[in-house]
Amino acid sequence: MGILLVSIFLLPQLKRLFFGQKSSEDVDRVPNPKNDYGSSLSEFEAKQKADALFTAMRNMGTDEDLIYSVFEGLTQADYAKVYNAFGLRPYNSHLGEASANLSKERDLNFWLLSELSSSERNKLEEIVGFELF
Repeated sequence: MGILLVSIFLLPQLKRLFFGQKSSEDVDRVPNPKNDYGSSLSEFEAKQKADALFTAMRNMGTDEDLIYSVFEGLTQADYAKVYNAFGLRPYNSHLGEASANLSKERDLNFWLLSELSSSERNKLEEIVGFELF
């Protein structure tokens, strides 16, 4: 009886851990696409910037300087386009990094809020000249 109970409760968790399968509860925050009308960035440039931000935050130890350089010179419309290009990416809140296992899909704002301290977020908002969060 005990083995049956353990397998009922643990099997789905072990399946997700080893095979990276996601249930509907894993996607709990779908981004609202931001209005990027007026952005001077092409779709390609926005995707490059989104990927650079992901690279800066994906592993343990955030590259704040890379984040600041990506945001240098962005307008609100440009940020919206980068945000939309970033979409949802797997974030492991326990490890503070990207991971296919035990992760939830999160938007760019969640990633930035999780990876940057309040002083780093303030510096980022000074760089862009508008409120991000």
